[in-house]
Amino acid sequence: MVIGDNIAIAIVPCALVLIIIVALIFLQIFLSRKSNKWLGLILPVISLGISLIETYNIAMPSRIIQEQVNSNGDIISRSTVTSEVNIVGIIIYFLILNIPTLIYLLIYFASRSKIKKKSQLDKMTIQDLD
Repeated sequence: MVIGDNIAIAIVPCALVLIIIVALIFLQIFLSRKSNKWLGLILPVISLGISLIETYNIAMPSRIIQEQVNSNGDIISRSTVTSEVNIVGIIIYFLILNIPTLIYLLIYFASRSKIKKKSQLDKMTIQDLD
């Protein structure tokens, strides 16, 4: 039964993540179909903001200061280690983090184009009635 328990432990978090992803996609579709065009941009802007914050956190070089002290509390030696910044890695990280933003924008533009076509069709119908 240990194998079955391990599978259940792995499946539950994956299922929860999948449910959240599907719920966010349906929320984006719902918001994009509203008459207010700004509602459909809420999730893409939030996603872009999160990716910018995460990229900034990764891009900042870190400094670690190591000190050796003796038994009296006096500093014997101090060394500073600074991490290098990998620009290509940061750009790739930023692009990967923006995959949800791209998906949200694709849903938004697809929904808006359908609304625009329907609006034009309604205008043509009204003109035909006149």
